[in-house]
Amino acid sequence: MPGKLFLSVAQEYAENGKVSLDDALQIAERFGVSFRSCVLRLAYTFHILDGDYKNLNKRISDYRPDRKKLAMGMEIENINLLRQEIDSYVFFFTIEPDIVWYRFKNDFIYNENRMEGLDLDEEEVAEIVTDLRMNRQDSLYCKESYEDIIQVVGHAELYDYILETEDKLTIYKLLDLNKKLFQYAHYPEEAGKTRIDNNLVLGAKFETVDWREVAAELVKLQNPVEDLVRDADRLTISEYVLQALKIHHRITQIHPFRDGNGRSSRAMLNWMLRKKGLPPIYFKFPEKESYYMALERADKHRDYSELLRITIRELFRTIMWEKKN
Repeated sequence: MPGKLFLSVAQEYAENGKVSLDDALQIAERFGVSFRSCVLRLAYTFHILDGDYKNLNKRISDYRPDRKKLAMGMEIENINLLRQEIDSYVFFFTIEPDIVWYRFKNDFIYNENRMEGLDLDEEEVAEIVTDLRMNRQDSLYCKESYEDIIQVVGHAELYDYILETEDKLTIYKLLDLNKKLFQYAHYPEEAGKTRIDNNLVLGAKFETVDWREVAAELVKLQNPVEDLVRDADRLTISEYVLQALKIHHRITQIHPFRDGNGRSSRAMLNWMLRKKGLPPIYFKFPEKESYYMALERADKHRDYSELLRITIRELFRTIMWEKKN
């Protein structure tokens, strides 16, 4: 975006010298750039964005530009523009991934468990994870009577493992992730083992794989996982993320476990992202509908563009959060 031209166009929309978020959305469309990058330039380069800059990242997240575009009769953001933008982020690799993972762990565990219907607030999750870190097996939460909490405890250890492990990433590690998720559950004998009956995913537009075919279908994913890790340095960020999402999506279709399929498959996705040096992502609970709709689009049409779009958005959110903290 040429600076003088961008400023000139922005001033066409300005009232009393300030540009609203609705105006920023239209300016972004005119220049063919993302809404986020346009807002940031209006705020921090030209200082003409209306409103408080202190909570700007939250304002951007709460704005929901896609819904606004639909309401305003505009087209949804071009996935090719997002791919170009994420591939151009050289500074991306200067972020210390360990710091991001530790800072984000409580927040994304909270959102992951809300996605699965567990009713725990952020302070409760933080207390549980802290007590676990200090007391391990002696934690007062490691009791069968705390079934929902037990899953949070397992989830915390699962992400510690992903952060710290030097194990080779294979599709078979998915079993280990599920086992860690339910290691304190009152049915530990089923954790990390593929299901032994057929199940129905409520609301899904596809049938899960027959239980007798689960192992064989998982084996088919081993080569794609190996190829992804081997080619990590060669692939652009968007190419790598797209291939990782295809693996993630197929795992959701196979639905290999009795329980914890969503959390295990998203943990696997974050492990794949780590292999590229990328920070973790999570889908906020209020945005889960967009995530499930993107999976459904991939189910019905093998169209991964929406899933890629919202994932790149989450990568940008992680980047912006890290740069502000």
